[in-house]
Amino acid sequence: MKELATALAQAQGEICNPIFDSEVRTSSYKFKYASLAAVRAAIVPVFAKHGLSIVQNLQSEAGRVFCTTIILHSSGEQVSLGPLGMPVSGTDARGFGSAATYARRYSLMAAAGVVGDEDDDALAAANATGTVQAIPAKTAPPEAVALALGRAAKKGSEEFRKAWKETAKEDREACKDLIEAWKKVAQFADQEAFVKDIEKNESAAPNLGEWHNPSGRAPFPA
Repeated sequence: MKELATALAQAQGEICNPIFDSEVRTSSYKFKYASLAAVRAAIVPVFAKHGLSIVQNLQSEAGRVFCTTIILHSSGEQVSLGPLGMPVSGTDARGFGSAATYARRYSLMAAAGVVGDEDDDALAAANATGTVQAIPAKTAPPEAVALALGRAAKKGSEEFRKAWKETAKEDREACKDLIEAWKKVAQFADQEAFVKDIEKNESAAPNLGEWHNPSGRAPFPA
């Protein structure tokens, strides 16, 4: 794929991140992001200049929409990236359409190496004390809910438990496929905090078996 790789390298050298033309605003937080249209506007003209085109294949299965992005070169060479899956919120056409748009947007951004979202710290909706506030029901797209819960998991089990409990039921349902990954993130954060505390107090190293869940609580909701 020498010709495709050369053209892609040249294109990526010219592409700029898309304009953040959309905004989600609630009483608790706000963040900006680039819509699918803005992402395409930043990528497609530069790709075309270098003989590159994009095809995005969508499939749905088990309440998720999957997007595979294929980059083709005028030489006939191509590379397939994905599939990337997104959970569907609800069972109507709107829910599937929303998930398809998010999947296409994130897959395309990854393929071109551009960024179309503000730093995920903005999605954490942290208050002055640094705790993560709940995502209001039906005010944020699924990606914002997932990123906010992921950010809470990075703060450890306790913060994740609070954020999960306060997040609307329908939003939790849309993100349930990610909970296992969040468990691992939160457990790692607990371990890291525990180690830092030990080092700070210059205490003796604990038994390794105690590091898995130093809080001693069941960190995740049933």
